[in-house]
Amino acid sequence: MQHDPSSPAQKPDLAMYPEGTKIVPLAHVRLKSKALRNNLCLDDLKQLIQKNGMLTPITVSAIGSCSQGKTIYEVLEGLGRRRYVAAQQLGLLEIPVTVIKSMSEVAQLQRQLIDNRTQKNLSILDEAQAILEILCGQLQLPPHAVTPLLHQLGHPERESGCNVNPQQKAVIEEVLNAAGRSLSNFRTNMLKLVNYPEALKRAFHSGLIGRSKMEVLGKIKDDHLRQYFLKQTIDHKLTKGQLLAQMGATNDPALHPRDKDLEEIHKHCKFDLEVIENSGLWLNIRVVADFQKEIHKWAKYAKTEFGGLQGT
Repeated sequence: MQHDPSSPAQKPDLAMYPEGTKIVPLAHVRLKSKALRNNLCLDDLKQLIQKNGMLTPITVSAIGSCSQGKTIYEVLEGLGRRRYVAAQQLGLLEIPVTVIKSMSEVAQLQRQLIDNRTQKNLSILDEAQAILEILCGQLQLPPHAVTPLLHQLGHPERESGCNVNPQQKAVIEEVLNAAGRSLSNFRTNMLKLVNYPEALKRAFHSGLIGRSKMEVLGKIKDDHLRQYFLKQTIDHKLTKGQLLAQMGATNDPALHPRDKDLEEIHKHCKFDLEVIENSGLWLNIRVVADFQKEIHKWAKYAKTEFGGLQGT
């Protein structure tokens, strides 16, 4: 008996799945013919899908297009065959999928990464995304399964609970070495960029915000607050310090700047002052006079409000 089309399982809710999941027509998904088996025991699985929907996306790769120009996907072996057949038997019209690169696309990405080491023609976000997609393709796993492997490898002290087999470890090390990245660098500094909301990544790609502001905004968990501060940053061309100051003015302690944030801003200020001190600015009396007027206002403010040069 076919599944009731009006039930929740027939219409997957994208919000319940990991980021990057797509909802696609079941008719556009194929199974490798050699993997077809008629003796699968699916009764329990079908009951679960009927009750709760398909809880885990099926991992697929794009294999071409149909006559209508729609993308056709193929289920990766061992990553959704039972759920696919159950969906067919239930008569589902749409299913959730996680799309990873085909091996030919993975090879192309690998060549781009090798070129990037000398030409620097990829942004840090593009590079992080490419490395993750290559790892997914080589390991034949979706992103939400690859990320835990990277974190487990990054904590050798937890090796007793590590689920990374030697073959997976070798693949990960080979991909990162080819990209000129260490596991620690990729896991700590780059992987988080890929997981930021799409709105932040679009703003970064468009040049509206830089990496440091993207990282600050990426720490905001509330979608509405993040969108608000993103708009403020773009509309008013806020510096990172000004953005942190506005976030710190809220009642949410989680948004207040940390000592690390303040230390970084202090470091940038010192660097900018060193640039000015060692520049030819001092040879131009008009520029020096304007600069002295501005810096005197700040010196006066520092002395009055923060006790600068006390006792002098």
